[in-house]
Amino acid sequence: MMRSIFVLLCALSLAACGFQLRGQADLPPQMARTHIAGTSTDEGLGLELVRLLKANGVTLVSASEEAGTVVTFTRINATRKVLSVGDTAKVREYELILTVSFRAASRDESLVFEDQTLTLTRRHLHDPTSVLGSSQTESVLREDMERDAAQLVLYRLAAAGR
Repeated sequence: MMRSIFVLLCALSLAACGFQLRGQADLPPQMARTHIAGTSTDEGLGLELVRLLKANGVTLVSASEEAGTVVTFTRINATRKVLSVGDTAKVREYELILTVSFRAASRDESLVFEDQTLTLTRRHLHDPTSVLGSSQTESVLREDMERDAAQLVLYRLAAAGR
């Protein structure tokens, strides 16, 4: 009996504080049918955004004419910059940079979201003795950055609808 009361109180506390699962956003109704342009929705950032939008009840359409809102990516640029070099003149540390620019507009122009640019960075320690492991680490970091960028795009779209 006490255990069920405790669980109920915890659930009520979480609901009262505004807790939401990661990836949940209060998207505007114009986004009920959305088209994504400017990037592939089969991989990377586009795939992550599709996953998040679907989790929030958005129907993705293949043609912009069918959509209530069109989200257009104008630039997605992934680069790598050397941060430090060791005493043997080999790279020790890289900075991974992901720059994403996008905009959104609804058909009825009630939601107009001008170009926004997001820049995400991660540091990557490079081990020259383990090239395969180092490249796998870089790949995992890039996937993580794409996931974070998709989350940020979703939050910006939710904020624009308010």
